[in-house]
Amino acid sequence: SALIAIFFTLLARSPRARLHLPRAPFRVITVTGLAAAAIGLGQSGVHFQLSGFLQGVQGYGPLASGAAIVPFGLATLIGSMAVGVAMERRFRRVGAVEVGWIRGLIFAGLLVAGISVLAFGFLQPATPYLPIGIALTGLGAGAAVANVPRTDLLFRAVRPSHRGTAAGLNGGAFILGEALGNSLVTVMLSVTVGGAWLARLGEAGIPEATAEQMLDEIRTRIFVHTAHPYQEPSWVQVVNDFPFYGAVYTEAVALAMVTIGAVLLATALLIRTSPGGHCRARIR
Repeated sequence: SALIAIFFTLLARSPRARLHLPRAPFRVITVTGLAAAAIGLGQSGVHFQLSGFLQGVQGYGPLASGAAIVPFGLATLIGSMAVGVAMERRFRRVGAVEVGWIRGLIFAGLLVAGISVLAFGFLQPATPYLPIGIALTGLGAGAAVANVPRTDLLFRAVRPSHRGTAAGLNGGAFILGEALGNSLVTVMLSVTVGGAWLARLGEAGIPEATAEQMLDEIRTRIFVHTAHPYQEPSWVQVVNDFPFYGAVYTEAVALAMVTIGAVLLATALLIRTSPGGHCRARIR
């Protein structure tokens, strides 16, 4: 964090910054870094947790669960191409790079992505694929709308010799978001597989000591599959051993999705309301 702050400070003082605006590089890299972390959180969190849901709860195989993510990739590809063309046409028409307009695109992309991820909060063990596919498409489109202007603005904000460093910082922010997204399922499972389920098992007539032992076992198995999804015992065996497993895991995934969606929406609002969004810079 200290090194990043030092880099931002030196870059902001550079007289050769691509956007000749006070503190523009600092603001731009901060905005793009926040967006990168949020997108990494959304993409990785959804991919990782949704794969576990599809395989562990709905019985998909590894190949089928991978194919189920295809709408996200298609939406990202098509959306990125469309946004890139639209940006170029607008910049050529107005003759300037409008920082506020670009940030508006980033805001819109994060907004769509956040709403799409929040939709996963309604997951149930028997949820059909259609709403899942629609939410994945929305996430992919939102990521595209946010990613393309984020990258464009980042490279315009710094001089060519600093582009590699700036891209590395944004890449690090994205990876940080990915790591947090992957870890959320474990955190949420720790919250979910706890007192609430202990009470539910007790209501089902299971002695407290036996219920605690069952929860410890399922928690251990889930954590093992979090790191090694193909390690024995298989997902199917876990489900067979613990009939309530699907409901437990689905509840944890839904809670994690709501958390990720809220972070995406909060980041979008922060980017939208931050100062300095009405600047323009001539295209070179």
